[in-house]
Amino acid sequence: MAKELQPVVLRLKTWRAQNDISQTEAAELLRRRGLPIRLRTLQAWEAGRSAPNPFAAVAITEFLDKHPTVSVKRDPSRPGSKESMTNPEVKVKVLGTMGEMAIGPDAIARAIAFAIEQPADVDVNEIIVRPTAQG
Repeated sequence: MAKELQPVVLRLKTWRAQNDISQTEAAELLRRRGLPIRLRTLQAWEAGRSAPNPFAAVAITEFLDKHPTVSVKRDPSRPGSKESMTNPEVKVKVLGTMGEMAIGPDAIARAIAFAIEQPADVDVNEIIVRPTAQG
């Protein structure tokens, strides 16, 4: 069951809505401004699965006080952009690029097998699998 969202998380969600930015764009913006907040962390906070620690809450509050409005330059072909799949021209470009850079299921299976095969005294906490091809 989701936890009740902390006031700072509610404020962060409101700030995102007022500035019309996605979670991806918000996490990137926060990181560029010196707050080491990953997209998954932000998603977990907003879903109520976890909450910011007191230090993060203070840092976010200070950031939001200093930057009530922000401007984000968008590359509509970039994944995570709000426009990436609504503009038909961009959609064709993105889908074409995905086909060129996609990771095959066998590569994903090998990454998972690697994690499973580790000895009992090794904890694999997270697996990030990315294509090595750059678009």
